[in-house]
Amino acid sequence: MRGRTTAGLSVALGLWLGVAGARADDGDWRPTSAPPAVVRAREVIASTRPAVTLGRPVAVAAPAPVVQTAHMAPDEPSAGADLQPKFRGQAPDSVPPPATGGSVPPPPPPGNPIYENGAVTQPPAPGFGSKCWDFLKDSSHRRGGQLFQSDHAGDLDQFASPVSSPFLTEDPRALTEVKPLFIYQTIPGRNPLTGGGSIEFFGVQARLALTERWSIVVNKLGGIAIQPDDKTFIGDESGFSEVWLGPKLTFYRDDCNNTVAAAGLTFQIPTGSSKVFQDTGTLSIAPYLSFAKTFGKIPNGFGNFNFMSTTGFAVRIDSERSNYFYTNLHLDFDVGGQHRFYPLIELNWTRYLNNGHAQPFFNFEGGDLVNFGSGDVSSHSLVTLATGARYKLGGRENVQFGAAFEFPLTNQRDLQDFRFTFDVIFRY
Repeated sequence: MRGRTTAGLSVALGLWLGVAGARADDGDWRPTSAPPAVVRAREVIASTRPAVTLGRPVAVAAPAPVVQTAHMAPDEPSAGADLQPKFRGQAPDSVPPPATGGSVPPPPPPGNPIYENGAVTQPPAPGFGSKCWDFLKDSSHRRGGQLFQSDHAGDLDQFASPVSSPFLTEDPRALTEVKPLFIYQTIPGRNPLTGGGSIEFFGVQARLALTERWSIVVNKLGGIAIQPDDKTFIGDESGFSEVWLGPKLTFYRDDCNNTVAAAGLTFQIPTGSSKVFQDTGTLSIAPYLSFAKTFGKIPNGFGNFNFMSTTGFAVRIDSERSNYFYTNLHLDFDVGGQHRFYPLIELNWTRYLNNGHAQPFFNFEGGDLVNFGSGDVSSHSLVTLATGARYKLGGRENVQFGAAFEFPLTNQRDLQDFRFTFDVIFRY
């Protein structure tokens, strides 16, 4: 009964709405003229044309198969591989989340040998020898040379090393060289020990440039021979000399303005023969400063001057040896600026500050050849003047010759009435 009532109401409502709409349309409708056929055709075509069209499908040639070779990496494309762009429709591969809990170690970095199976195995720390070797190699690269090579930077090769007083005068540059050396010296006739005679030194000097700053110097290594005129106290004797050596630091170097300064320490070790007084006391330590400078360049290519000086103080560690202060001055002229021939003049001054006790009755000393440990030399001074030349073979540093004649300027002459010094330098 309820369903029939609902259906009847629905039909009645529909009929009423239809009649009401028909009446509204009839009151508002007015006839209009039909549009031209051409306009109607254009409108029909425009309404039926699609907004987007697809072109004709074009076939793509299949890529050549990739042949894997033994020397190719798994992901490396071969020469015949298809290099056209590829378009991917799915999402990129996801990166797996990192392991948690520390149960799975991270993968080792590629190419790092210190990782083995996820465990870090650090190599042992380098020892002292390895660190020194690395330091030397790094220093040689910094100065643009080979390991242990002399410092040839800029215009430093313009200098000429001193010739006279070779054991006390030191070139401030870091050098690697071997210098055979010969000294012939006459003894004053009034010397109470020998009454005249002569003394010779045969030996070698050596230097090793560790870096452009540090070097090792062997100042004296060789033998001494004495031939006195009066053989009352000593006859003709010969034997090994003292050994002098020590480090040198070139703490200032300006290779553009040719200025160099160094500080060094020489250990005077009395390990020689007692026959020629080369075993006095225990040890003397001689700190020194060395300086070199180029100046006075003469125009028109005539040349320039080079100055060099060494100042030091030899102090004993016991009471046997004598203490002394020394200064050596060197001036040369680079003829024509060719770095080949250097006339030179040198002034050497030695002043004894404290008496020794090894030979209490001696009133003379032996300069740079002998430390007698004399007991009556305090405040004595020996000043000498040397003239000579140095010649660089071919205008290069590799092979050099030096010679100088030296004379005392003071009444105090000790063992030196005249000295001739000759050396040959083989420099690297």
